[in-house]
Amino acid sequence: MKGAQIAVWVWMLNAVVFFGGAALGYQVYTTYDEDLKDTFDKTANARFKANRKNWEQKTGDVDISAFGYRELSPRKRPPPPKPPDKPDTTPKPPDPEPTDEQLKAELEREINAKFSLIRIFHSSNPEMSSAMCTAADAGNASIVLTVGMNFPKRFGNVFDAKLKALAAKDYNIKGIDPDKVLVEAPSSKRPAKRFTVELKFNAAIAGKIKAPDIKDFGKPSGMGGASGGPLPAPPPDTSKPVEATVDTRPKESTYNENDGSWLIGTDDYMNVNTDDFVQYAKTVVDEKGEPIGIQISDDIPEDNVVVKRGGKKGDIIKSINGVKVTNMADVRRTVREQYNSGTTEFEVLFEREGVPQRKLFKVPQKKK
Repeated sequence: MKGAQIAVWVWMLNAVVFFGGAALGYQVYTTYDEDLKDTFDKTANARFKANRKNWEQKTGDVDISAFGYRELSPRKRPPPPKPPDKPDTTPKPPDPEPTDEQLKAELEREINAKFSLIRIFHSSNPEMSSAMCTAADAGNASIVLTVGMNFPKRFGNVFDAKLKALAAKDYNIKGIDPDKVLVEAPSSKRPAKRFTVELKFNAAIAGKIKAPDIKDFGKPSGMGGASGGPLPAPPPDTSKPVEATVDTRPKESTYNENDGSWLIGTDDYMNVNTDDFVQYAKTVVDEKGEPIGIQISDDIPEDNVVVKRGGKKGDIIKSINGVKVTNMADVRRTVREQYNSGTTEFEVLFEREGVPQRKLFKVPQKKK
């Protein structure tokens, strides 16, 4: 009996130890698992909340539309950029050669863009015809055109730098009609080809210029003038033939010290080209922009006929026999009209260094 009892107690003791150990192990495992889960939840929630808060702070002011799509989603992405278009390498046919008519038309447009025709003095004698225009390539300076005038020769030796630029223009004046000037020039695209084109009045400019009251400049030349356009042709001459006249006018000019006047000889106004003075005369305006006279330029040479007859650099010519003059066209018109009507004395009022002065010029008429 003792042996059996001892065995039972041994088995019972082993059972108690086994179940006690199992219970203790289960309790330890349960406690550890709960502690681990609680720690993980606390750590994970704290990290995720912090991350979400930081993300909201960083993206709160971001305009999602600036990224090219409406909402922040990995499924919606902006389209990939398109590859650049390949350049067209197809060879193009060359431009056709311009015809002579096209070259001439283009040259005429260039001439009329560079020069603005202001006035034409037409005569039945081509050598006496002239025209006044402004040249854009010379700072819009006024120049006078005459038949046969060659720009390189005419402006090659002038002192004015602006006018000297015109010497590079290979232009020739072939004729002056009542309403246009014929200019021969090379084509800008084909310099070997030369054409004669028409320099005409610009309607926009001509409309702003008031035509003066110009009478017939005398017979038999029939010269007339225009401002902004030609004058109408004079009426036919129905008067009796003019008797033959004898030119008794002196050739050389002389100075009379008694009355301070000049007796002008024919050499001064027949053999002198007025273009030589135009480049040294400029219009002077007052503070309101109104023209008051013609000033002699400081560049005028000492051998110029104006200086020889008493003019000085800086003089401002204001009137001739009471008629106001503001440009050389006014001077030509006034002198010619009065001379043709029989006037032989011309009183020139001018200003020298702010002091008004006068000079008297006598131009005798031919005798019958």
